[in-house]
Amino acid sequence: MKNGTILKYLDLGDDSYADIPRGCLNIIIHIEPHQKYTRKGDDIYMILPLNPFDAILGSTISITFIDSTFKIKIPPNSNTGTEITKLYSGF
Repeated sequence: MKNGTILKYLDLGDDSYADIPRGCLNIIIHIEPHQKYTRKGDDIYMILPLNPFDAILGSTISITFIDSTFKIKIPPNSNTGTEITKLYSGF
């Protein structure tokens, strides 16, 4: 779902007038920002602070996502701004 998406349901609107057919129910989606995750298109990003030893030597860490936990490998000599992708973890 994207911000501003309109879901339209026919014949589920107001029925307070007996001689007029029901209208449409329109639901507009508003997505609020999250303090841990950001969204760019269909991708979700998070900033993960690392201690210097994990960044220099490499490591495997556990990340808690919205409804699951998974392990991700931090390659040795990782620099600030390095992006690590976990494919096919979305909805």
